[in-house]
Amino acid sequence: MTRAQVGEIKSRITPNLYNWLASTEAGCIAVTPIETPDDHRWHKLVADRIVEIVDDDNNPVPNGTMGRIRIGAEGGPNGYLNDETTSREFFQNGYFYPGDMAAMRHDGRVSLYGRITDVINMGGRKCCHSRLKTDCVTNWA
Repeated sequence: MTRAQVGEIKSRITPNLYNWLASTEAGCIAVTPIETPDDHRWHKLVADRIVEIVDDDNNPVPNGTMGRIRIGAEGGPNGYLNDETTSREFFQNGYFYPGDMAAMRHDGRVSLYGRITDVINMGGRKCCHSRLKTDCVTNWA
């Protein structure tokens, strides 16, 4: 949504507008009331979730540094049904790696910067863009 759309919604529908950051695998990791321009980009993490930004070797990076986002998966799913290959790629050592680039600020807020994988969800099935025609589209219907 644009800032103009946010203003229109808040004036015509409700003053209580929120950004949610979530995935099917990890559930909700951030809920941010949209009150300032900063709130549109920087997400306020839910207090009981472990969310880290890591480098390619899975080491946490300093605040302000872009890296891969990972979410603690304890008590949640640890893989995909009947798909060990994809499970190993996205679930590692107690964390879920959704495939997003992000950075964390000194105040603990997180901003997303794009995808690092070409995996999308089609009909509940994880599909790599390069395999769409053979792997997913033909089997999706």
